[in-house]
Amino acid sequence: MTFDWKKTKIHLRWATTGRYRFGVEKAVKHPRRFEVMRDHDLWFIWAGRGRLLGRMGEVSLAPGVCLWLRPGWKYETLQDDRAPLGMMFVHFDLVDEQGRPRHILEEDFPPEQLIVEDFQMVESLLAWVVRVCQRRQAGVCHAAEQMASATVLFRGLLMQLDAFTRCAGKRRQAFDHAGTQVVSRICHLLQEKSADPPLVSHLARQAGYTRQHLTRLFRNVTGLSLKQYLTAMRMAHARQLLRNSELTIQAVAQAAGYKDPFHFSRQFKMATGQSPSAFSRFR
Repeated sequence: MTFDWKKTKIHLRWATTGRYRFGVEKAVKHPRRFEVMRDHDLWFIWAGRGRLLGRMGEVSLAPGVCLWLRPGWKYETLQDDRAPLGMMFVHFDLVDEQGRPRHILEEDFPPEQLIVEDFQMVESLLAWVVRVCQRRQAGVCHAAEQMASATVLFRGLLMQLDAFTRCAGKRRQAFDHAGTQVVSRICHLLQEKSADPPLVSHLARQAGYTRQHLTRLFRNVTGLSLKQYLTAMRMAHARQLLRNSELTIQAVAQAAGYKDPFHFSRQFKMATGQSPSAFSRFR
């Protein structure tokens, strides 16, 4: 079964972005925080490291991870005190055309962990949805009108994430389980070490593959090359730092894994169409 988007509308409740504040966990012994979702909640991780435990098992939290959490489900969140989680939250309801709550069987829902194909697009769109929701909460003029377009775009984003995740699942079925597990581990490793990633040759040796085979396998499973995946993660991290911190361009470049701030600026402009300084001014 697939999710019936034709009969499903979105009601945006509220949204925010920032560091996930709760008794920050120690690196060795993690205190636990349990949380029962009251509504649907989309999470997009833009910084830090952690874990989420729920009915789907354990998910590593790192920049680029996107999750659709369900109302009524209990989740346990843990984070590394050396790298507190930074994320966007969008709370929403699923309704029918008359605005009544939709009751949907769990097996018809998209997976809880959604696969992100275009980090820049997802991060930028969610950042705009968050700003519109915050303006509405603050009573800013014209925010109510902007909510209508934000709702349409957010629904379109969910539909795209759902479609790409299902297609990626089918693509992965064409490969052996061991191969997809290797790619999954590499994705998590790159998420955690995007600022100082291991060499492809080192990853290949650890997996027991040749460099060429690993490169081909990664692209076939994820739809992206290793370089594209790493660059997208770094750019997403850099955009969030520019938007949510007072760091200098050089400090942001270093945090994103670039030793040369000029190279970082060129990469950033290629990815976003703006220089880091221009992006920071209009955050």
